[in-house]
Amino acid sequence: MTFAELKTELAARGFDYLSDTRQGYFINRAYQEMCAENDWPFLEDSTTGTAPLTIADMRTVESVVNSTQSYRLSPLDPRNIMEEDDDLTTTGTPVYYYLSATTTLKVYPANTADTLSVRYYHVPPDLSDDADTPEVPAAWRHLIVDGAAAYAYFDSDNPEMGREMLSLWAEGKARMADALLVQQHDQPDDMVLSVVDHQDA
Repeated sequence: MTFAELKTELAARGFDYLSDTRQGYFINRAYQEMCAENDWPFLEDSTTGTAPLTIADMRTVESVVNSTQSYRLSPLDPRNIMEEDDDLTTTGTPVYYYLSATTTLKVYPANTADTLSVRYYHVPPDLSDDADTPEVPAAWRHLIVDGAAAYAYFDSDNPEMGREMLSLWAEGKARMADALLVQQHDQPDDMVLSVVDHQDA
């Protein structure tokens, strides 16, 4: 479903009195809320660069690897660094990463030379052109209209229908999570580890 088709579906549910702009507002509100609820696989992204590295569409970080020296950095709350070191500008080989101003990734100790490989989940852009297609997989795009309808009901002073639609929307998103977030059905066999005693007899 394109942006135009999503608005057409919303209008068909009784919201044809809304302007095109207003329909688009509710569609994008529901779309962004859906995308923000989980680290969906369709939002996974990656980038490389040196710190401080600004990633404008970053929502959450999956991993940070120092690809120059081939090791993974650990996340850290910068307040903990301040308590122990009191100087975030200390330079050296980076061990930790942290976020500054939401979309800027920094490392500690500070280092501007090593290349970082960052896997993250991005914030999709709002739908704007009628031909735009949401990043949500096709099988689940109807849920965007469910969410938009819920918000439109509340906007039209019909909270009862709004709450009912929110409930249906939540059920749909739960099914979507079951389908997209639990994709490894086979589990590894139990492993039996034996300990060999190397002490001299």
